[in-house]
Amino acid sequence: MISPSNEIPNEDTYALLEFQGIVADVPTYDRESGKLEFVARALNRPTLKFFAQGETALAFKNLLHKGAWVQLTATPFPKIETLGITRVRVIEWE
Repeated sequence: MISPSNEIPNEDTYALLEFQGIVADVPTYDRESGKLEFVARALNRPTLKFFAQGETALAFKNLLHKGAWVQLTATPFPKIETLGITRVRVIEWE
């Protein structure tokens, strides 16, 4: 979804996502921010980007790996990213 402004549109989003799938890439952990990021895919579905922070990130940084099966509940975290000159609305799941 593309948005021409810096503001995140006030659109309805899912309040909660129940997800089961496979970690599709190697998870990354940033020690400075304490943020764990990974991408996961349900069978025959698009890839979704997930992140965890704080104690949850610490607990799972050594457990998650590419190919691991995950079952989780996540809340949406919409933000605007700039790709070149285009601003794109992205939803990450926490």
